[in-house]
Amino acid sequence: MTVDVVEQPTEQQAHRPSLSPSRAADFKTCPLLYRFRSIDRLPEQPSPDQARGTLVHAVLERLFDLPPTERTREQAAALIEPQWERLLTEQVELAGLFADGETPEQFLVSARGLLDGGADLLIVETCQDILQTKSALAAIFDGSPPAATSRSRPRRYASTTAL
Repeated sequence: MTVDVVEQPTEQQAHRPSLSPSRAADFKTCPLLYRFRSIDRLPEQPSPDQARGTLVHAVLERLFDLPPTERTREQAAALIEPQWERLLTEQVELAGLFADGETPEQFLVSARGLLDGGADLLIVETCQDILQTKSALAAIFDGSPPAATSRSRPRRYASTTAL
């Protein structure tokens, strides 16, 4: 008779680092960069693009806390500056982003541009019926909504093969 012994995970086993595709690319490009980012976890100054993405993400999170009828392009634009102020208080290193010549005003304008690019999809969520939803999607996709796939079409007959 044999007994299988199951080892309980130790603290070291529970927190093993994982290897994401971006970290694998870091290792292939520069093993020292991989070590600094993944093993030593040295803090890095965020790039303006990373900070812009973080800001837009924060605005969208706050926007989706609102009721669907209040999720408008104007509301998203109004949330940019308060969310930027909140991020500056939480992450002090963001204040050093503008040393290369870009001003905070230009940064916020570019964040508004990112939000404007995806704000049309917010319109669909405020629709109250199918006809409004179809009209909104047709307006977004220039009159040609995306093609239906086999997963989006309802099945006509129930499967009887399982019986």
